[in-house]
Amino acid sequence: MRRTLQKIFILFVFSGYAVGQNENLTRSELIETFKAEQKCVADASEEENWGVVTPCAKKSLTILEDLLGQDHKSVALITYEYGLALRYNRNFEESSEVLKRAVMRYGAEYGKNSPELVPILLDYALAVNQTGDFERNSPINIYSRAFKIFKSTEDFDPLEYANMVSDAVSELLKKNNFIYQKYTRTTLRVAKEALKIYSEALGLENEKTAALNFNIGKLELAQNRSSNIKASIKYLRDATKNKEIAPFAYAFLIRAYEENKQSDLATEFLYKLAEIQQTGLKSNSDFYPIFIPKPDYPDRARRNGTEGYVILELTVNETGNPINISVLEENPEKSGFGKEAKEAANGLRYIPKVINGKALEVKGVLYKYTFNMAK
Repeated sequence: MRRTLQKIFILFVFSGYAVGQNENLTRSELIETFKAEQKCVADASEEENWGVVTPCAKKSLTILEDLLGQDHKSVALITYEYGLALRYNRNFEESSEVLKRAVMRYGAEYGKNSPELVPILLDYALAVNQTGDFERNSPINIYSRAFKIFKSTEDFDPLEYANMVSDAVSELLKKNNFIYQKYTRTTLRVAKEALKIYSEALGLENEKTAALNFNIGKLELAQNRSSNIKASIKYLRDATKNKEIAPFAYAFLIRAYEENKQSDLATEFLYKLAEIQQTGLKSNSDFYPIFIPKPDYPDRARRNGTEGYVILELTVNETGNPINISVLEENPEKSGFGKEAKEAANGLRYIPKVINGKALEVKGVLYKYTFNMAK
C-alpha cells in the first residue's frame, strides 16, 4: 500500500482538467488535499490500521477522478489502492466491486492482456473468493485469466507461476468453493501443471511440492468419487515425503483409505498420526475427533425452529473408533437431537491414545453436537 506519490503529482499539477465535484476548492487546494490523504494512506498502512486507510484512499480516488477524469492511468492506480484497502478492512463485497473497476481501468489503459493486470486480477480474485458468493462470480475464472496472461509474458518464470497457482489453490480451499465440477476441473488442471514444475525444480521432499500435493489430494478427495479417491491417495502419500506436511496428509489419508474400503491402511496412518501428536491430554474429555460427520436435523425441530445441543459420552477404542455411545445431556429434551447426534457419532474418528507403541482404549470421552437453524 505504500507508494511513491511524486510521479502522480507531476502527472496532473500542470494539466488543464476542470475541477468537478470539489468545485469549492481550487486546483492547488485539491492537490494539497490529495497529498495529505495519500500521506494518511501511507502512514496508516505502516500501522496496518485499515479502518483509517480506507476513507483516506476513497477520498484520494474522488479527488483524482475530479482532477484527471476516470480514464487516466493514475486514477486506475488509486482505484486499485482503494480496492485493496477495502479488502484489508474486510469489506469484501465492496472491495470486489472496486477491484473489478480497477481491472477495467488498467485494461483500458494498458490492454486487456497486459502483464500490468496480473497483480490486480489476483487481488480481485481473492476479494471475490472472500465474499463467499461463488454463484454470482467465479474467482477461479479470474485466477485463470491472471495465469494465462502471466504465462504469455516474455520473461515467464515457471517457479513464480507455480507459486502463484499454489497460493491461489490454498485460498480457494479455505472457502471450500468447489460447488461446480467444471471449476474443480480447472483448478486441478492448473494445480497439477504447477506441481510438475515444483517436482522437477524442487523435488518431492520440498515443502512447497508437498503442500501442493496435499492440496491436490484434498481437492480429489472432495469429489467423493471412486476414481478421485484413488487419485487423492497418490497425492496425499507424496505429501508425506515432507515431515512438516506429513501430519496433515496423514489425517486425510485416513479418510481416503476409509472411503476406499481399506480400513487396515487407515488404521496404520492413525497410528502414525498418534505417534506424532502425543499431546499429554489433561483428561479424557480433551479428546477431539479428526473427522466429524454432520447429524441430520430432526424434522419436527426444523418445522418448529427449535435449536439446541447434545452432549455425548463415548469410548474411543484402539483404532480411534467410538463405541458405547450414550446421550449424557439433550437440550431441549425429547427434541430428536439426541437420536440424530448418537447416529452421527458412529462416524466420528479419533487419533487413538498410544503409549510406548501400544494403542489403548479410552473411556469417558465427551463430544458436543450443536443444532442451529441456518440463518
